[in-house]
Amino acid sequence: MTENREKAIKRTKNLAYWFMGEMLKEEERGEKEKEAFEKAKEAGELVVMISTAENNARVMKSCMKEAREAAEFLRDEKNDVEEWQLAGINAMFDQCNKENMVPYDMPTAIKGLLCMQYQ
Repeated sequence: MTENREKAIKRTKNLAYWFMGEMLKEEERGEKEKEAFEKAKEAGELVVMISTAENNARVMKSCMKEAREAAEFLRDEKNDVEEWQLAGINAMFDQCNKENMVPYDMPTAIKGLLCMQYQ
């Protein structure tokens, strides 16, 4: 296994782990919002609750699954992955590090670069 492939695998696994952490944060935020809502309701206040936590957690879970699938694809040496594909994946991570951001569509972009939709 090449150094670039190992680097791409490690980074993609870390990406899945990051999305897992974000998903858990959103779930916790949603629980806290529900508790606050219930307290206010019990106190007889008129309360309207609008929360994005549940949907955000669902999005994070989807991102986590896609990142995990990409990492597993990369780890399986039976899958033919070219050096240009690995260079592209690592370049995406480098640019995200430079911009200090993680786009939610990055796992999908990695899977697209690996042509996983045709597997």
